[in-house]
Amino acid sequence: MDLLNSFIRVWAFLLVINASVFLLDRDYYKRLIHEFKNPALLHLLGIVLIFIGMLSFFGPDAGPMKWRIILIVFGWFSFAIGTTCIISPETAVKKAQKINPNSIWFTIAMIITLIAGIYLLGIAFITIP
Repeated sequence: MDLLNSFIRVWAFLLVINASVFLLDRDYYKRLIHEFKNPALLHLLGIVLIFIGMLSFFGPDAGPMKWRIILIVFGWFSFAIGTTCIISPETAVKKAQKINPNSIWFTIAMIITLIAGIYLLGIAFITIP
């Protein structure tokens, strides 16, 4: 159960930190995408995302089902993005460059991500011992 709690807390912190950075500094996203045109960096990112994804859906085997489902969804999402970065880095770059950080949809997505992260943090630190 401790491993499950740790995974939930890590994912919650990642969601809150990433959403906060993107909401506070929109130019950061543009600079970040510019750096990911490097194939070696994309390959490394893909390996890291696949590793995180596999840890998320193979790691927690005990605990409430709702927590395992949340981790499995995050894990598969991470695994899919990592696989795309390794197999087709051009596609990953094209998809990322289509995102406009100044659009209302991007802002809404980041606000939802921030709320989800805060909710997970609250659940992970208040209700889980």
